[in-house]
Amino acid sequence: MFDTITIQLRRLLPEMKKIQWIFIMFLVALYWQKAAPFDFVYEPTWNPEDFCFYEEIERGGVLTGNFHVLDPEDSRIDVELFKVNPQGPPELKWDSRGVQRGRISYKAEEGGSYKVCFRSGDITTSRLVSYVAKTGFEGTVEVEAMNALQVGQIEKTYEGLTSLQRELDSALASQYYLRTRLLRHEKTIISTNRAVLVFLLLKTLFVASLVAVKLYFVKRLFDDPKRIRMRV
Repeated sequence: MFDTITIQLRRLLPEMKKIQWIFIMFLVALYWQKAAPFDFVYEPTWNPEDFCFYEEIERGGVLTGNFHVLDPEDSRIDVELFKVNPQGPPELKWDSRGVQRGRISYKAEEGGSYKVCFRSGDITTSRLVSYVAKTGFEGTVEVEAMNALQVGQIEKTYEGLTSLQRELDSALASQYYLRTRLLRHEKTIISTNRAVLVFLLLKTLFVASLVAVKLYFVKRLFDDPKRIRMRV
């Protein structure tokens, strides 16, 4: 029974992980359908420009966005907003350092091209990052909708799925422990039975040896010539 349950849980766990990511992507598409969604794997060894996202903002326009490092848990990332300068290096307008999640809100003092860049800092491991952004003007429907995004609901759903995955892992570990303990008990019983059989065999041999020795001395006693003459 334990083997069957363990095999079924092991088969179910990869499917649950697939469903988890599919469900997360569905929620992202559902809540952020009016924004520009980006879900990407950040690789520190790649070209840093591969993780810069460009937005065209008019003067007085507002760039609003949210970002969240989904995996690994408790990972951090740096986020920077630059004004692209065709005549020179980009100008830093906004940044956030060493955070797992955050919100971008910047009102452009001048129109032009801007880019949001993700940086790893000193960390060399890859991370799964969710990023969404929207541009517009204050008071417009687009910006108000962006400000009203239910990012917390998606995060709670992700946390719930992660908790479910942990419970499945715990169930697998419990089944493995029970199966291991059962096998250990079976080995103990077999070992005990073997020891009892060996003890009984040795005891039987010992008793048989004593009987043989007694019979030998009794036979020798009756076969002694002196004893025979005494009886005559």
